[in-house]
Amino acid sequence: MNFYAIHITIAIRLLYLVQKLRRNRNPIVRASSKPIQFVYRFYSLFIIGFDIPTSTVIGRNLKIYHGIGLVVSASSKIGDNVTLRQNTTIGVANKGGAGPVIEDDVEIVCKFLQICNQFTVIEKRFRTSQE
Repeated sequence: MNFYAIHITIAIRLLYLVQKLRRNRNPIVRASSKPIQFVYRFYSLFIIGFDIPTSTVIGRNLKIYHGIGLVVSASSKIGDNVTLRQNTTIGVANKGGAGPVIEDDVEIVCKFLQICNQFTVIEKRFRTSQE
């Protein structure tokens, strides 16, 4: 595992930790998620270069390769065992719209991909003709 992959793994673990703490019923535990959320946001935005809000619904085993330029909106839903790559935007074109859904076991292997609005990706592997 290279140095960059270790940073991505740490960021994903922080994301899962913040999401777990925010679901807790105890207000003290929920309040403890704020400093960890701050560390996660700083780490993911300024150190690694991807933007995934902590309110985004994310399944287990998210993998990110070359996370620079990766943007996911808060209204998007990402399933289990999903792989994302660099320069991918998953979001909404208009404010307040429903976000896209990435189903389980999807590997997005294309560059400069934009998935916007109410769109569902259900295939096991999503490619562009550039590969």
